[in-house]
Amino acid sequence: MNSFMRDFRKNRFESRGRKRATPHFSFSSDQIMTAGTTIYVSPIWNAYYVNLHPTHYAVASGPDGRVIHLRGGYNFPLPAGRYTLHYVDKQNRVFEMPRVSETTRDGAQVSLDLIITYRVIDPVRALGVQQPVGTLLAFINSDLKEFIRSHKYDEIIGDNNERTIENGLVSRYIKDQHASRHQISKLFF
Repeated sequence: MNSFMRDFRKNRFESRGRKRATPHFSFSSDQIMTAGTTIYVSPIWNAYYVNLHPTHYAVASGPDGRVIHLRGGYNFPLPAGRYTLHYVDKQNRVFEMPRVSETTRDGAQVSLDLIITYRVIDPVRALGVQQPVGTLLAFINSDLKEFIRSHKYDEIIGDNNERTIENGLVSRYIKDQHASRHQISKLFF
């Protein structure tokens, strides 16, 4: 009897949930999540149905203060109460960093342009970082400046005959710096 009621409840929620339109949000370049929407989980049902677009994650801040990752579809069991639901972008993003000019260890002036690709890997952590995209880009900008300052001209640009930038060296340095930042490194890759 208990499994019959559980199946009935699940089928009812899924039936009603599928009738609603799936929300799709366009995120600006400096935004990875929506403002919160209040949802209510009934103490009778202890469940919520999330219509989730394939390019979004859903996270909710619960009545007890915990932040949980919601799956698309039927979510059970959930403690009863009011939740704040956020949709988080999970698409790859490309950003062209403004040109960075800095002096190398041997006194040469070097300017580099950098294009980065990133995406959210942990939507729950997104709620714990203020201005996550701006923070990530500021860290990468400072890492690029530090990279130029800590290397010689020939290490960055190559010898005078080649004039090619060692991309692997730059990206490894930035990835290593990024991995050492606990909160932001767990949010993006």
